[in-house]
Amino acid sequence: MTAWKIGRLFGIDVKVHWSFLLLLAWVAYEHIAHGQTPLQAAIGVGFVLCLFGCVLLHEYGHALTARRFGVDTRDITMLPIGGVARLTSIPRDPVQELLIALAGPAVNVVIGGLIAGGLYLNGGVESLMPMDAPLQEYAEGDASKKDFIVRDAGDFFRALMIVNGFLVVFNMIPAFPMDGGRVLRAVLAMVTDYRRATRWAAGVGKLASVAFAGLYFFGEDLIGEAMPWTLLLIAVFVWYAGGRESQEVHVRELLTGAGVDRVMMTDFETVEPTDTMERVARMLLAGSQSTFPVVGVDGLPIGMLTRKGMVRCAQEQGFGAAVADGMSAIPESLPPTAPALTAHRVMRRDGLGAVPIVDGGRFVGLVTEDNLREYLMLREVFDGRDGQAMPIPESELVV
Repeated sequence: MTAWKIGRLFGIDVKVHWSFLLLLAWVAYEHIAHGQTPLQAAIGVGFVLCLFGCVLLHEYGHALTARRFGVDTRDITMLPIGGVARLTSIPRDPVQELLIALAGPAVNVVIGGLIAGGLYLNGGVESLMPMDAPLQEYAEGDASKKDFIVRDAGDFFRALMIVNGFLVVFNMIPAFPMDGGRVLRAVLAMVTDYRRATRWAAGVGKLASVAFAGLYFFGEDLIGEAMPWTLLLIAVFVWYAGGRESQEVHVRELLTGAGVDRVMMTDFETVEPTDTMERVARMLLAGSQSTFPVVGVDGLPIGMLTRKGMVRCAQEQGFGAAVADGMSAIPESLPPTAPALTAHRVMRRDGLGAVPIVDGGRFVGLVTEDNLREYLMLREVFDGRDGQAMPIPESELVV
């Protein structure tokens, strides 16, 4: 995801996705295209920036609450459809996840309440009444159609108050992985296991994404109002991100409790830095192994040659090129006693698809994506069957 770092607050990097700039340009264009002045266009852009400032505070609500439970946040990225706080993990304690999920909307409640209080003190109850034109039309530049003009700061802050209320309501829709969906999972996890709770919450989220998409395509016929295009983006995000996180939780649950000695390959091919790409290509065709550890004179891994790396190097330098020219840096080596879940995380982090296993200075095994997929397949087959053990070798295979 291409995003630029714009600052760091409370020890967390804040990034902006490149498409967010397109959103600002589009808002300005819509105002000008509908006959509004450059000043009104600037106000529209300023409103969007203030709105996303509220979204950023919303994400910090999640991040700082997670920090209270020992969970760090990698960064916060602002997108046209909202913000994403990338937590290093999700607490397994349902109460903790519930509090983290509620912290974001709670920030918007506080922001909206502070704005409402300021408006009330300045102009009484009438100052809290909604504007004549819908907020969506204002934000997209269509307000000129209904002769809407921002008369004073009250109109601006009134709109900001309304949109914070909207953020609270919208985020609490039980569409996993949105806040409401995480609240649903936390509640379900209080009465069932974490994997099942995630699967159910993701299923509800997919139904919600279908509803969002249907509302976008048929909303004008059903309720007489055209829906914003961002609703379709949210529908796609909920479907994809919810399914992806559900699958990730499924994998983590199945790997929990297993060591790499139960899933690693002990029969595999290695190559040396001076070997040619031609030799590797023959090895690739002769077997099913697609990632080859590169070993040094001591027999320990010093790098990895992936199928993609071999093809790229052969295209650029020919099949006579040395393995050293196409290999990637060695990922973190693990001992046989390490959890299989750690190997999974290392592979995801390094993007190499294999992790070497070293025991007492000896290269004893290799964990690959194929290993993990086969292990997960067997776990799914035997999971929950009393008296049936998985046909997985025990630790005696470790040499």
